Amino acid sequence: MGFDSDEYRRKFWREAYKTGHIIGDKPYGFNEYAAGGGSLTAYFALMGVSFFFWIARREIDRHIHRLRRPSYYETERAKRLAFSEERRKLRKRYTVNDKPSMEAIRDALAHAHESVENMVRLGSLMEDLECYVDNSPYFRPDGSFGGRRGGIRRYLQEEAPDLYARYKTLMKYKALSKKFRQAVGVGDPMPAAHVLPSAEAELAARIEEKTAKTAMESVRAALKEVKEMFRRSRELISDCECSVASLAAQLALRVAPEYAPRMPSWGSDTSDGIQKTPIEKFGVI
Repeated sequence: MGFDSDEYRRKFWREAYKTGHIIGDKPYGFNEYAAGGGSLTAYFALMGVSFFFWIARREIDRHIHRLRRPSYYETERAKRLAFSEERRKLRKRYTVNDKPSMEAIRDALAHAHESVENMVRLGSLMEDLECYVDNSPYFRPDGSFGGRRGGIRRYLQEEAPDLYARYKTLMKYKALSKKFRQAVGVGDPMPAAHVLPSAEAELAARIEEKTAKTAMESVRAALKEVKEMFRRSRELISDCECSVASLAAQLALRVAPEYAPRMPSWGSDTSDGIQKTPIEKFGVI
C-alpha cells in the first residue's frame, strides 16, 4: 500500500522536532491513508464480509461438535476411569532415577510453592522414593489380606522425622505427580520431572543422538512422541497459576472421569484404556 517504514517515520519526526528541518517527504501511513475517506469505506466493507464468514464457520463448527460428542464422550470417560483404576493398583513400580536423598526432598519441599514445575518435581521425587521402599501387600496365615507394609511412611519415620511430620503434604504432591504423568502420557520408568518443560532440551538431545546412530523408524516415532508429550506438559503448566489448587484443577480437567471434555484434546486410546509411551523400549532412557 506504499506505507513508509516505522524507522523512516521516527527519523523524520525526530529531525523535525529537534532542528525544525525535514529529511524528505512526510511519512505516509495508515492514518494518512484513512484520511482519504472513500478508501476507508471500502476497507470496512471488506471487514464486514470477513466477519460474516467468521460467524458462519463458528456456527458450523459448533454444530459439528454437538453431533460428534456422543461418539467420543463414552470412550474418553472409559479411558479416564482406567486412569483412576491404574492409580489405585498395588504393583511394583520402577524408575530410571536413583533413590532420592532426604536432603533433595527437603530442598524440593522448601521451594515447592515457587513454581508449578517445582510442585511436580517434589511429587516426582516422592514417586522415585516409592520405587525403593517396600509397600507391598501382605496376607495373614489364613490367606486373608492383611494390609500393606510401611513403605514411604515408615521409611520417613525412621530416617527423617522432620519429613515424616509433613507426610500428608508430601503424599499430596506425589498424587499430583502421578496424575501429571497420566495427563502428559508417560508411564514407568520415566519420572514426571523428565517431562517438565525445563528438561525438554536435555531429553530431546539424547533422542537426537540415538536417532543419528540408527535409521530405525521406531526411534523417529519415539522422537515425535516425546515432542507431543512436552507440548502437553507446556500447555498444562501454562494453564496453571502458581498454586496447588490450580494445578489440581487443571489435572482434574485432563484425567478425572467427571470432567471428560467436549472435544478430545490429547492422546489416543489403547486396548486397555491406558495411554503408554514406548520411549523406554528404544533405549532412549
